[in-house]
Amino acid sequence: MGVIDEFVKLGLVIEVIDGKDLSVKPKALLNEEIRVKLKERKQEIIQELLEAESCNAFTWWQILHPNGLVNEEGYSPAIELIAVKANYPDAIKIVPNTESVNWWEIERDQTDEESDLMRERHQSFIAKGLKVEQAQEVAQLLLYRDRDCDDRRSCAECGMYNFGCHRGLEPIGGGGVLVLHQCVGWVDTDHTTSEIVTL
Repeated sequence: MGVIDEFVKLGLVIEVIDGKDLSVKPKALLNEEIRVKLKERKQEIIQELLEAESCNAFTWWQILHPNGLVNEEGYSPAIELIAVKANYPDAIKIVPNTESVNWWEIERDQTDEESDLMRERHQSFIAKGLKVEQAQEVAQLLLYRDRDCDDRRSCAECGMYNFGCHRGLEPIGGGGVLVLHQCVGWVDTDHTTSEIVTL
Protein backbone atom coordinates (compact mmCIF):
# COMPACT_ATOMS: atom_id res chain seq x y z
CA MET A 1 0.00 0.00 0.00
CA GLY A 2 2.90 2.37 0.61
CA VAL A 3 3.81 4.23 3.78
CA ILE A 4 1.33 2.21 5.86
CA ASP A 5 3.02 -1.09 4.95
CA GLU A 6 5.71 -0.56 7.57
CA PHE A 7 3.10 -0.42 10.33
CA VAL A 8 0.84 -3.16 8.93
CA LYS A 9 3.81 -5.56 9.00
CA LEU A 10 4.10 -4.90 12.73
CA GLY A 11 0.54 -6.17 13.22
CA LEU A 12 -1.03 -2.72 13.70
CA VAL A 13 -4.55 -1.85 12.55
CA ILE A 14 -4.83 1.84 11.69
CA GLU A 15 -8.04 3.77 11.04
CA VAL A 16 -8.70 7.46 10.37
CA ILE A 17 -10.83 9.24 12.98
CA ASP A 18 -12.76 12.37 11.92
CA GLY A 19 -10.36 12.89 9.01
CA LYS A 20 -7.59 14.21 11.26
CA ASP A 21 -6.51 11.60 13.83
CA LEU A 22 -5.45 7.96 13.77
CA SER A 23 -6.78 5.08 15.84
CA VAL A 24 -4.00 2.51 16.23
CA LYS A 25 -4.40 -0.94 17.76
CA PRO A 26 -3.47 -3.11 19.47
CA LYS A 27 -2.03 -0.62 21.93
CA ALA A 28 0.14 -3.37 23.41
CA LEU A 29 2.32 -3.37 20.26
CA LEU A 30 3.10 0.36 20.45
CA ASN A 31 6.41 1.60 21.82
CA GLU A 32 7.94 5.09 21.82
CA GLU A 33 9.80 4.54 18.56
CA ILE A 34 6.62 3.49 16.73
CA ARG A 35 4.65 6.38 18.26
CA VAL A 36 7.26 8.87 17.00
CA LYS A 37 7.16 7.37 13.48
CA LEU A 38 3.34 7.46 13.46
CA LYS A 39 3.34 11.14 14.43
CA GLU A 40 6.02 11.99 11.85
CA ARG A 41 4.12 10.26 9.03
CA LYS A 42 0.60 10.87 10.28
CA GLN A 43 -0.51 13.10 7.38
CA GLU A 44 0.86 10.65 4.79
CA ILE A 45 -0.92 7.74 6.50
CA ILE A 46 -4.22 9.66 6.66
CA GLN A 47 -3.98 10.59 2.98
CA GLU A 48 -3.19 7.00 1.98
CA LEU A 49 -6.06 5.54 4.01
CA LEU A 50 -8.56 8.11 2.75
CA GLU A 51 -7.51 7.44 -0.85
CA ALA A 52 -7.94 3.69 -0.31
CA GLU A 53 -11.37 4.29 1.21
CA SER A 54 -12.33 6.43 -1.79
CA CYS A 55 -11.26 3.68 -4.20
CA ASN A 56 -13.42 1.21 -2.29
CA ALA A 57 -16.47 3.48 -2.30
CA PHE A 58 -19.56 2.36 -4.16
CA THR A 59 -22.97 3.67 -5.19
CA TRP A 60 -26.26 1.91 -5.82
CA TRP A 61 -27.13 1.94 -9.53
CA GLN A 62 -30.35 1.08 -11.36
CA ILE A 63 -29.63 -0.95 -14.50
CA LEU A 64 -32.31 -0.43 -17.15
CA HIS A 65 -33.17 -3.06 -19.78
CA PRO A 66 -35.12 -2.75 -23.09
CA ASN A 67 -37.98 -4.88 -21.72
CA GLY A 68 -38.51 -2.51 -18.79
CA LEU A 69 -36.74 -4.74 -16.26
CA VAL A 70 -34.66 -2.86 -13.68
CA ASN A 71 -31.83 -4.39 -11.67
CA GLU A 72 -30.05 -2.73 -8.77
CA GLU A 73 -26.37 -3.26 -8.06
CA GLY A 74 -23.62 -1.61 -6.04
CA TYR A 75 -20.78 -0.34 -8.23
CA SER A 76 -18.02 2.25 -8.09
CA PRO A 77 -19.33 5.84 -8.36
CA ALA A 78 -17.35 6.12 -11.63
CA ILE A 79 -18.74 2.95 -13.27
CA GLU A 80 -19.61 3.17 -16.97
CA LEU A 81 -22.28 1.32 -18.95
CA ILE A 82 -19.71 -0.72 -20.87
CA ALA A 83 -18.42 -2.25 -17.60
CA VAL A 84 -21.96 -3.08 -16.44
CA LYS A 85 -22.61 -4.90 -19.73
CA ALA A 86 -20.18 -7.61 -18.63
CA ASN A 87 -22.90 -8.80 -16.21
CA TYR A 88 -25.95 -7.36 -17.99
CA PRO A 89 -25.31 -7.54 -21.79
CA ASP A 90 -28.70 -6.04 -22.73
CA ALA A 91 -28.45 -3.06 -20.35
CA ILE A 92 -29.33 0.21 -22.11
CA LYS A 93 -28.73 2.72 -19.34
CA ILE A 94 -27.49 3.03 -15.75
CA VAL A 95 -28.62 5.70 -13.31
CA PRO A 96 -27.65 6.29 -9.67
CA ASN A 97 -30.43 5.19 -7.35
CA THR A 98 -30.47 7.92 -4.71
CA GLU A 99 -33.51 6.41 -3.00
CA SER A 100 -32.03 2.96 -2.51
CA VAL A 101 -31.85 1.57 0.99
CA ASN A 102 -28.45 0.67 2.38
CA TRP A 103 -27.40 -2.90 1.62
CA TRP A 104 -27.40 -3.79 5.32
CA GLU A 105 -31.09 -2.86 5.52
CA ILE A 106 -32.19 -5.08 2.64
CA GLU A 107 -32.74 -8.03 4.96
CA ARG A 108 -36.30 -7.07 5.91
CA ASP A 109 -36.56 -9.12 9.10
CA GLN A 110 -33.35 -7.90 10.70
CA THR A 111 -33.41 -5.77 13.82
CA ASP A 112 -31.98 -2.25 14.16
CA GLU A 113 -29.23 -3.75 16.30
CA GLU A 114 -28.31 -6.25 13.55
CA SER A 115 -28.34 -3.48 10.94
CA ASP A 116 -26.02 -1.30 13.06
CA LEU A 117 -23.66 -4.23 13.68
CA MET A 118 -23.51 -5.08 9.96
CA ARG A 119 -22.64 -1.47 9.13
CA GLU A 120 -19.92 -1.36 11.81
CA ARG A 121 -18.46 -4.66 10.64
CA HIS A 122 -18.53 -3.54 7.01
CA GLN A 123 -16.58 -0.37 7.79
CA SER A 124 -14.13 -2.25 10.00
CA PHE A 125 -13.45 -4.89 7.33
CA ILE A 126 -12.79 -2.21 4.68
CA ALA A 127 -10.31 -0.58 7.06
CA LYS A 128 -8.59 -3.98 7.33
CA GLY A 129 -8.11 -4.15 3.56
CA LEU A 130 -11.18 -5.97 2.26
CA LYS A 131 -12.87 -4.70 -0.90
CA VAL A 132 -16.37 -3.27 -0.49
CA GLU A 133 -18.15 -6.29 -1.98
CA GLN A 134 -16.10 -8.78 0.06
CA ALA A 135 -16.66 -6.81 3.28
CA GLN A 136 -20.38 -6.92 2.49
CA GLU A 137 -20.32 -10.69 1.95
CA VAL A 138 -18.51 -11.30 5.24
CA ALA A 139 -20.86 -9.00 7.20
CA GLN A 140 -23.89 -10.85 5.79
CA LEU A 141 -22.28 -14.23 6.50
CA LEU A 142 -21.73 -13.17 10.13
CA LEU A 143 -25.35 -12.04 10.47
CA TYR A 144 -26.54 -15.58 9.70
CA ARG A 145 -23.79 -17.08 11.86
CA ASP A 146 -24.89 -15.02 14.86
CA ARG A 147 -28.51 -16.05 14.36
CA ASP A 148 -27.49 -19.71 14.33
CA CYS A 149 -25.38 -19.28 17.51
CA ASP A 150 -22.40 -20.64 15.55
CA ASP A 151 -19.13 -20.15 17.48
CA ARG A 152 -16.86 -20.17 14.43
CA ARG A 153 -15.14 -16.99 13.23
CA SER A 154 -14.03 -15.24 10.05
CA CYS A 155 -10.38 -14.20 9.73
CA ALA A 156 -11.65 -10.66 9.12
CA GLU A 157 -12.83 -10.47 12.75
CA CYS A 158 -9.44 -11.38 14.21
CA GLY A 159 -7.22 -8.78 15.87
CA MET A 160 -4.27 -10.20 13.91
CA TYR A 161 -5.93 -9.66 10.51
CA ASN A 162 -4.96 -6.46 8.70
CA PHE A 163 -4.42 -6.72 4.93
CA GLY A 164 -3.91 -10.44 5.57
CA CYS A 165 -3.12 -12.60 8.59
CA HIS A 166 -0.01 -11.46 10.46
CA ARG A 167 0.55 -14.97 11.76
CA GLY A 168 0.44 -16.46 8.27
CA LEU A 169 -2.49 -18.73 9.14
CA GLU A 170 -5.22 -19.85 6.74
CA PRO A 171 -8.41 -21.94 7.15
CA ILE A 172 -7.93 -25.61 6.26
CA GLY A 173 -8.70 -25.90 2.55
CA GLY A 174 -8.29 -22.14 2.02
CA GLY A 175 -11.14 -19.73 1.41
CA GLY A 176 -9.84 -16.87 3.54
CA VAL A 177 -12.27 -14.47 5.21
CA LEU A 178 -15.36 -16.19 3.78
CA VAL A 179 -14.69 -19.45 5.64
CA LEU A 180 -15.94 -19.73 9.21
CA HIS A 181 -13.60 -21.75 11.40
CA GLN A 182 -11.90 -21.96 14.80
CA CYS A 183 -8.29 -20.79 14.75
CA VAL A 184 -5.56 -21.42 17.32
CA GLY A 185 -4.17 -17.95 16.57
CA TRP A 186 -7.43 -16.10 17.26
CA VAL A 187 -7.16 -12.66 18.93
CA ASP A 188 -10.43 -10.94 19.82
CA THR A 189 -10.52 -7.53 18.13
CA ASP A 190 -12.83 -6.17 20.82
CA HIS A 191 -10.16 -6.82 23.43
CA THR A 192 -7.30 -5.14 21.55
CA THR A 193 -7.45 -1.58 22.87
CA SER A 194 -6.52 1.28 20.59
CA GLU A 195 -4.62 4.52 20.98
CA ILE A 196 -5.52 7.79 19.26
CA VAL A 197 -2.55 9.49 17.58
CA THR A 198 -2.81 13.28 17.42
CA LEU A 199 -0.28 16.01 16.66
